[in-house]
Amino acid sequence: MRTTVFPGNLAPIVVDVDCKGVRHVDSFLWSLDASRMAPEEFAKQTVDDLQLPQECVALIAASLREQLKVAQQLQKFVARRDEPLLPRHVTLVVDATNEQKRFCDEFVWDTLDSSCDKPELLARRTCADMGLHAPFDAAVAFAIRRQLYRVALGFRPHENKASSQRDFPMPGRA
Repeated sequence: MRTTVFPGNLAPIVVDVDCKGVRHVDSFLWSLDASRMAPEEFAKQTVDDLQLPQECVALIAASLREQLKVAQQLQKFVARRDEPLLPRHVTLVVDATNEQKRFCDEFVWDTLDSSCDKPELLARRTCADMGLHAPFDAAVAFAIRRQLYRVALGFRPHENKASSQRDFPMPGRA
């Protein structure tokens, strides 16, 4: 059995760029299998939609390309391994903020469950139990996916502790 780093082959992406005095921060999932749009096209569409300075196109595209490169390298590395990258269970620290509300919790995650929508199902159920309404569940699901990625990038078998995940740097500045 292989551990699943990207359920559904969706990589969590965070774009955080400063351009001409404007800071743009966004987070989203990007398909590693079948993206219909190149990073440059995505950046141009984002800049046009949000009326950001045109100089932001290159910065957003570069950030996206860098993160996709790291995600694809990790995906290939995991596919070549004879043994799982991660143990069966890892602790994920999930910290999400939406509309001045903050959700912070730790989950024990089964890395062998490859259900592509498991993060979203867990987030939806958890948010419903806590009375947190949409789109909070999307923020929690993204945070789960991001932490799973963080653990895979910096995993050391003897250090599967929540505290060690808080300080590990991620691609994309955020």
